[in-house]
Amino acid sequence: MDPRLTAEFVDFTSPIFVADVDNAKIEGSKVTVNCMLKDDWKEHIDELATTSMVVHGNGILKAEDFQVGDVLSTTGHIEVTAGIMSLYLPANVVNTLEVKRVGNLTITKVAEGAAIGSNDAFDLTVRLSDETITGNYGDLNFENGVAHATIHIGETLTAEELPAGVSYTVTEDSTSYEYVTTYENAEGTIEENQTSEVKIINTYNVGSLLITKTVKGIKTTEKFKIMIRLNEEINGYYNDILFENGIGYIELADGEEYVIDNLPSGINYLIEEVDVDETKYEVTYKNSRGMIGIDETVNIEVINTYQTKAPDTGDYSGIYYWVAIMFVSAVAVGFAVYKKKKIY
Repeated sequence: MDPRLTAEFVDFTSPIFVADVDNAKIEGSKVTVNCMLKDDWKEHIDELATTSMVVHGNGILKAEDFQVGDVLSTTGHIEVTAGIMSLYLPANVVNTLEVKRVGNLTITKVAEGAAIGSNDAFDLTVRLSDETITGNYGDLNFENGVAHATIHIGETLTAEELPAGVSYTVTEDSTSYEYVTTYENAEGTIEENQTSEVKIINTYNVGSLLITKTVKGIKTTEKFKIMIRLNEEINGYYNDILFENGIGYIELADGEEYVIDNLPSGINYLIEEVDVDETKYEVTYKNSRGMIGIDETVNIEVINTYQTKAPDTGDYSGIYYWVAIMFVSAVAVGFAVYKKKKIY
């Protein structure tokens, strides 16, 4: 039986027909019920083995509208009131079928902007105005009119046979620094025999960092470790760099550069060289801190200048030590010259 036909014929006492309710069909406002002749009639009217009665929803079909043997298509009708169809069959017996007026709801997830993997998952919530709705409706499981689900990029979820006239609201629960979320038809009403289509659009807003390493004053193939610190606790790989709680590291030699793509726009960054030998190199930067703009590539340079003399540490105690040594040495040399002259 069509799942929208929720009640069987009642009190069907026709002496001629047996209604095949299990195979009843409905298309829009049209119901088709096949009625089989009873065995004791078949021997008299073999040619009427099956009579298909097709009825429409704008009137009343009565027994006097047809004779036994007619195949009804447009000669009779049914009465439709508040979702109940009253069907009149031979022997003037009234029989009822309750028709659930239903429609469907689809939710599609799409992404725009940078390339996005289909494994990206997002949580969403569907709320219906009828809080009595509970159970599985296609891909969605409702409890008291609310369904929670997970959807992936490029996926479509369908809620099947929701009651017509019920209102719905679709919202995305997941938040991501990479995305700006917009909707099409996020709110509406389920229409009978129609599919309401909701689209959730995530625009991927990102930028990039281009880090260049320069060494001055010496030729070297030495690698230098550079830390990238973001002000959001981002985790995962961006290119080949693993970020943990917003911190990642790269190693670059003189003349090398590295681009970190698809970083969320709107976040701040800080670049700092770590584990550097300050007795050998002075480290300076260009654009070492700032904010990543939408579709922007920030050019950053980390410059190491080789120091040809020891850096000024501010500790002058060694100077006095060497002055004292020189004074003692001078005195000793003078004494030796004096003594030699005296001997001669």
